[in-house]
Amino acid sequence: MGLHIHALDTYRPRASLIHRLDARVKLALAVFFIVDAALVPDGAWAAFGLLTALAWAAVLLSRLGMLSVQRRSLIALPFALAAVTIIFTTPGRPVLRLSVLGWPVSVSDAGLTRFVSVLLKSYLSVQMAVLLTGATPFPDLLRAMRSLGLPKVLVATVGFTYRYAFVIGDEAVRMLRARAARSVSPDGEGGGGLFW
Repeated sequence: MGLHIHALDTYRPRASLIHRLDARVKLALAVFFIVDAALVPDGAWAAFGLLTALAWAAVLLSRLGMLSVQRRSLIALPFALAAVTIIFTTPGRPVLRLSVLGWPVSVSDAGLTRFVSVLLKSYLSVQMAVLLTGATPFPDLLRAMRSLGLPKVLVATVGFTYRYAFVIGDEAVRMLRARAARSVSPDGEGGGGLFW
């Protein structure tokens, strides 16, 4: 009997309009939203505001909970922070001048605009993916991918990746539990290291 790591399964059943939509429609709309967010020009703040309003309206309609979806969407931030060098390398009018280890560095207005745009694009895209997986069971998503004509190899790879994430997670929990059972802490209690 498997332990099943529930943190990996993000589907949450609710009685909502979003949950009742066909999985193919949800998948197509989510992909359209993500592509649309990626194509928004840097600094198009009105477009970003509209996309944010659409995403939040969908989250409210899904009844998944705004805080829950926003918290899960924070996974995008560390990856988006990799683009922080854009601030310093994009040519433009200097907004701030710094000295880092004796080297003059300046923050440009164009770089700042591009960085905030990248941050918003990635956050909105992840937010839509979180909404899609929270409102659609994974087997339904696989069927939707197949019926929308995605290559069979791609759909199979996604399915295997999802299944084996649970297998690896279950195995990690078993190994940690086994280590804790065999280990003794310095004070004689279980759960510590064997050689202290």
